[in-house]
Amino acid sequence: MLSTHESTVPPILEMVDVARHFTSRDRTAPVRAVDGVSLAVHQGETVGLIGESGSGKSTLARMMLRLETLNEGRVIFDGRDISNLRQRELRPLRKEMQMVFQDPFGSLNPRKRIGAILGDVFRVHQDAVDLDNRVGELLDLVGLSASFATRYPFELSGGQRQRVGIARAVALRPRLVVADEPVSALDVSVQAQVLNLLTALQRDLGLTYVIVAHDLGVMRHVADRIAVMYLGKIVEFAETEALLASPRHPYTEALLSAVPVPDPTARRRTRRIVLSGEVPSPSAPPSGCRFRTRCVHATEECASVEPLLRPFGSGHYAACHHPVLEHPSEDR
Repeated sequence: MLSTHESTVPPILEMVDVARHFTSRDRTAPVRAVDGVSLAVHQGETVGLIGESGSGKSTLARMMLRLETLNEGRVIFDGRDISNLRQRELRPLRKEMQMVFQDPFGSLNPRKRIGAILGDVFRVHQDAVDLDNRVGELLDLVGLSASFATRYPFELSGGQRQRVGIARAVALRPRLVVADEPVSALDVSVQAQVLNLLTALQRDLGLTYVIVAHDLGVMRHVADRIAVMYLGKIVEFAETEALLASPRHPYTEALLSAVPVPDPTARRRTRRIVLSGEVPSPSAPPSGCRFRTRCVHATEECASVEPLLRPFGSGHYAACHHPVLEHPSEDR
């Protein structure tokens, strides 16, 4: 179980060897979106999931809340195995675990006013007392005035809609919030505001976050620990500072090299790593190491033996036969 948390308190969320396979269009080999992932998330922290499109990070995030069915493995929330619970049995747990979706417009009912959308949260969970005041408090919590309750989603900007989505997620004071690309659909100027809001809410409400993103620059500011995914697997996992300072997996190293550097002098000293080829199909992943077809350091061992996650210092794990420290200098 991947965890660097030193507390003796059990994790709020555990995923044990979980897998999610989809039927391919030609109905031959299944698409292995998530293929044997274990992860632990502790109360009050922020764990980031990062990787290219198709890496399985969004599917894994949905599996955490049982919005996706598991083909294999277990999901344990607050010490309770919820892997096989029916939707009716999951409903009471929805107060404790919520999601912020990537598309702030598509996730809001366009036919309802914002007040009704937020009020539905309390109605569904039979907590519909003094709705107007509670909706107003929610809007104020995310930096919107009470007048927004009378507006429709199409009357709001992208950033305002995402604030409504966040308000809906935290309305019942959940313990765990999973945010799937919460700022990727927003203008750069608005992204920092939304990230600051998430940080403030975590501090004020004691929230635990799992945040999905493809931008390491975003993760640098919000995540305590980062799990890097590639083709359905976690290939590296570490505390944020350790991962950014000393990546051990070549894929992580390539992702870091793509992060924009504002300082021109520092940018000239940074070696940009351009990966060749495309991400292989998740329905036919390469043998051995799944990253080997794009890795300049791949050997015969990489083609025949799948690397397992192994430690590189306290709480730092990577799945690589030839980790970055063993590579030649190559003008670093």
